[in-house]
Amino acid sequence: MGFRAGRESGPIFIVGLPRSGSSWVGGCLGISSSALYYREPCTRAYSAANEGRVVFEVTPDNVPDAYLRSSQKLCCHSPYIRPSVVAYPHQWPPFSRNVRVPVVKEVNPLACSWFIDRFNPRMVVVLVRHPAGIASSMRTLGWVLGEGSTLDDWRCFGSRVAREWQQMLEQIADCDQVKIVRYEDVCQAPLETFQGLYRELGLEWSAMSEQWVRGSSNAKLQSKDHFSIRRDSVKNAYRWRESVTQDQLQALMEGYAEYELPDWYQT
Repeated sequence: MGFRAGRESGPIFIVGLPRSGSSWVGGCLGISSSALYYREPCTRAYSAANEGRVVFEVTPDNVPDAYLRSSQKLCCHSPYIRPSVVAYPHQWPPFSRNVRVPVVKEVNPLACSWFIDRFNPRMVVVLVRHPAGIASSMRTLGWVLGEGSTLDDWRCFGSRVAREWQQMLEQIADCDQVKIVRYEDVCQAPLETFQGLYRELGLEWSAMSEQWVRGSSNAKLQSKDHFSIRRDSVKNAYRWRESVTQDQLQALMEGYAEYELPDWYQT
């Protein structure tokens, strides 16, 4: 069952930590006329039955039941999935969904090795974002670093992000179908970047794709909905500089530097 017959028939995964911009990137890729877009099928099923963090290591011996159930539905393109997973209902008629390329957006990078083994994807797009951008976005939602947070708290958060990225890199080290993309690079040139990703991923670029990317990247008013995928992408890339102090940034990056990572972010 599923996608084990060959990588060319496998899904495309977009994976990043929460608040890394994966909803925007996933939505812009998933709108392709050749795509069948799934929005966090494993994470949403898991969150419905469990409280706590959604980022945790998934191994063959430690796969949550919610992940297994969701993967079975995904493999057979089952329509019996959570409505919140279906971002674009027009993609789901039976005659349509069976010929489209599954594009799956998830927010648990520590499940990458399981995603790769379970689904044999044609590509895993790993999205990274500046740790200060993740911290600022999570803080706005009240998830981390609330009032009274110390510089040690910021340092610990930076260390946590780096540790999780290092674990993710270890999981994908032996997979040759991985592309790491910086959120900030997509923000600076969204149209050109998405056109390139469409070509590399084998997705069909159309007038609708271009309209969607332009519309979601050039919103001049900042939405009050923190989960909106419409933004002024150029301004949004480094909007965190408006709310993160220099001392907080320094502490964050001190924690981040505790782990050896590629040269994605230095300051």
